[in-house]
Amino acid sequence: MQRVRDLSQFWNWLPAFRAVAETQHLPSAARQLHVTAPALSRSIKLLERHLGHKLFRRAGRNIVLTDGGQRLLEALRDAMRRVDEGVHELRDTALRGEVRILSSGLITVYLVRALRDLRTHHPQLRPVIVSENPDTAPQRLLRGEIDLALHSVAMEASRLRTEHLGQATSGVYCGPGHPLRNRRRITREQLVEHEFVGPTSGPVTVDDGWPPELPRKLAVRVSHMQLGCEVCAQGSLLATLPDVVAQSFHGGILHRLPIDIITPTRLFATLRPSLGAPSRADVVLAAVRREVTGVAAESSRADSRQRGGEQ
Repeated sequence: MQRVRDLSQFWNWLPAFRAVAETQHLPSAARQLHVTAPALSRSIKLLERHLGHKLFRRAGRNIVLTDGGQRLLEALRDAMRRVDEGVHELRDTALRGEVRILSSGLITVYLVRALRDLRTHHPQLRPVIVSENPDTAPQRLLRGEIDLALHSVAMEASRLRTEHLGQATSGVYCGPGHPLRNRRRITREQLVEHEFVGPTSGPVTVDDGWPPELPRKLAVRVSHMQLGCEVCAQGSLLATLPDVVAQSFHGGILHRLPIDIITPTRLFATLRPSLGAPSRADVVLAAVRREVTGVAAESSRADSRQRGGEQ
């Protein structure tokens, strides 16, 4: 009971501490909490006085956490998560409401495919999908601004869990009537004699996985993968496309050429470790994982059928 009394003496100052710790800027934290910066500063000083430890130190115009402050922030994040999840379980809303997902790159295709499964089994779940720079994901996950990050680059971050879901394969595709469509063997030299539709260049370039050491003729550049499929389907241009996209395009009208020169894309998910029962992020991750596994199995079967037909 003594511990409860001790905690109650500074419990009301903890939200102020977390806001300052995560923004490292008093005015920004004050705006978040709808209080004045001087009032927020007083709360921090009272908390430090009660604990007998400095929680922040000055770094130019900003303030940064001390080692003790960092330990308190980590404990506070876990504690607030437990309270939040406990409230949702009490209200029977653990798997209802918004689940915030930061998704970037090719894995977004798998997420979109997983939405049907989520709607069927968890109709009260409301995915909120944003496509932003994945570099911001670790801190946004720790702050609770997002629940799940899906990406193609492994993330190493303390107090987060990163799972390698598998890989997405890609190939060179052609449409009906292309001269290479019925070839059983194709060399690199034969491939680059033909023109391609490829990604645009510039600050928003999308890497389609084409080997940089192998020159190719780009007749058309597009900024969206779906548009690349449309151009390729016309029959005169080749395209480098993810199998998960190309094989489902217009009932399989696109044909994968028998040559493998594209490095697969690795697929990852990062989230905060569960504190108890499966969370909303766990449910979304499970659905995406099933899609990655299912597409890989179907691609393997299609490859076996194609190789069998070549014999």
